[in-house]
Amino acid sequence: MKDPLLELALINAVQKPIQVSTVEFAKRLRTSPMTVSRRLKELEEGGLIARTLSGRSQAITITEKGSNVLKEQYLAYKSIFESKPVIELSGTIVSGLGEGRYYLSIRGYTKQFEERLGFTPYPGTLNVKLDEESAAARVRLNNLTPINIASFKTSNRTYGGIRCYRASIGGIDGAVIVPDRSHYKNDVIETVARVSIKQTLNTDNGDFIEVAIV
Repeated sequence: MKDPLLELALINAVQKPIQVSTVEFAKRLRTSPMTVSRRLKELEEGGLIARTLSGRSQAITITEKGSNVLKEQYLAYKSIFESKPVIELSGTIVSGLGEGRYYLSIRGYTKQFEERLGFTPYPGTLNVKLDEESAAARVRLNNLTPINIASFKTSNRTYGGIRCYRASIGGIDGAVIVPDRSHYKNDVIETVARVSIKQTLNTDNGDFIEVAIV
């Protein structure tokens, strides 16, 4: 059976509502009308499509959420065939929550960064709000093997683990970090380096920056 969301996109359901006959769509997907009805209901309940039933036909539109799923699939497939061995992201520098400086001063973290990344991070993260395409491309991090910073306990509390990916941030060697307990949405990434990236590049909030996962 073909992917029903992709097939809807191929017949322009992203652009505007399209009339779809369950029987004809079943032929396109090479499956039964009953299976098509079930899959369309699942897509609707998942918020990936909106539809209006009318007799044996229905008007279907792919929602913004559905479009984002398709973009992620496109970028994932694209990464299989593209020649560059990196994930390229871009966006603007934004203020963080102020927690990076605190956490990057804790020895339980800094010791592991030294051992596993080969550097002690400058005490503070540089946060990047990704543009639309990069926010979709971020999902490709899940296909990479991270460098793991393990969780640990002190007498007062437990500190969560961190997934790290070596990166070039505006040309500076460092890493993208993904804490297990991140407070950020998927369109914001945190980066670290052995130096202050802002000071070294003479940049500030709102400035454009590129990040290459290597």
